[in-house]
Amino acid sequence: MGKSNSLITIVLVALIALAAGWYVGQQDLVTLENEEEVAVEEETSVVVEIPEKEEPVLPTLENVIFQVPEQEGVTTTIMLDGEIFTGNFTIDEESEGTVTVVDNQLTAVNETNFVVPFVVNNGGTGTFMYLALLNTTDESTAHVDSQFLGDRVGFETLLVEKNIVTVETLDRYEGQAMAEDPTTPVINRFLFQSTGLQHTETFVNVDPDDIEMSASLTAETVFPITITGTVPAGWVFEGDFPAQVMLAGEEVLLHYATQGFEEETFTGTLEPEELPEDLEGELAITIFRDNASDDRSLDARYTKVISR
Repeated sequence: MGKSNSLITIVLVALIALAAGWYVGQQDLVTLENEEEVAVEEETSVVVEIPEKEEPVLPTLENVIFQVPEQEGVTTTIMLDGEIFTGNFTIDEESEGTVTVVDNQLTAVNETNFVVPFVVNNGGTGTFMYLALLNTTDESTAHVDSQFLGDRVGFETLLVEKNIVTVETLDRYEGQAMAEDPTTPVINRFLFQSTGLQHTETFVNVDPDDIEMSASLTAETVFPITITGTVPAGWVFEGDFPAQVMLAGEEVLLHYATQGFEEETFTGTLEPEELPEDLEGELAITIFRDNASDDRSLDARYTKVISR
């Protein structure tokens, strides 16, 4: 009987040992399978790194030849004078002018085109600010276009969003003496095109978001031209406000656009008494706040340029 019990005990111990071994083996097999799956995942996974968009490299302004605006055929080579990029040009035998680039404002439009404001002094009291468009190649940088920003204005900001260039300056309100400091915010917007910069809008002493205006000009346009839009509260006095039309830089009409109106929306017509026979060039429609007070700081205007 004692031998039987011992035999049974030995058999049980052996079975337990076999079961323990099987369990450990199964755990090792599971661990091995998991390691193989991880290895397969590591072998098959692909890490895609999206490179950050590189900012265009700003060109140097030194030795760039600037075309002097309003001076046909006159150029100047920009050089670094201390910390200022500037250049001189000859006006006549007795006087010289200067071109000075506004410091630290060179801004990329895209990889090869850049804008920067600059100031021209023709030897008199005027200092005329322009916006320059520069085009770069592997070999050189060329000055390809200039847009007028104002006479004796103060520079504030330059912003490029896609193909829209926005420049904010400080100017004087209508009729203010040039000897006084400019304090009136002016915003000019330009559309970048392959052929240069096209001036599209001017906002004076007004938030651009407060005004909308639409009009069209085509080769078949006949007058009257209808303009529609909205103006800020306080622009209208006794049902109307002034409007001005400039064609190719020459004033062709000054009259009142009629308010047609719900609140500050308007529909007006522009009917010039006399127009050039050859109706070509940009048409600039400017609307003015009808300021009946003597406070000239309340003057404001908005300009929309229409090309065909």
